[in-house]
Amino acid sequence: MSQYISNKLTNKLKKLTNKPKLNELKQEKKIMETVTFKVGGMSCGHCQKRVQDTLMNIDGVSKAVVSLENKEAVVEYDDLKTSADALKKAVADAGYEV
Repeated sequence: MSQYISNKLTNKLKKLTNKPKLNELKQEKKIMETVTFKVGGMSCGHCQKRVQDTLMNIDGVSKAVVSLENKEAVVEYDDLKTSADALKKAVADAGYEV
């Protein structure tokens, strides 16, 4: 019985002293980042859709809204999986100015 109590106390102590890492907290809470950037070279709805599809195909992107009128993209993403620079590079690689 005392071994059982000792194990229980040890496990509780470990849980109290193990501080979660920031990445673990972000994963647990699903903290998302949002970035807005200008996109040049779009001239029609097809261009707008191509930029949006390019962004949505990136792992970690949860939402991408591309405005032809404002010539910009607003992207919500998980910064543990991708970055604002990677998003911009993907749009540039698709043939648009960032």
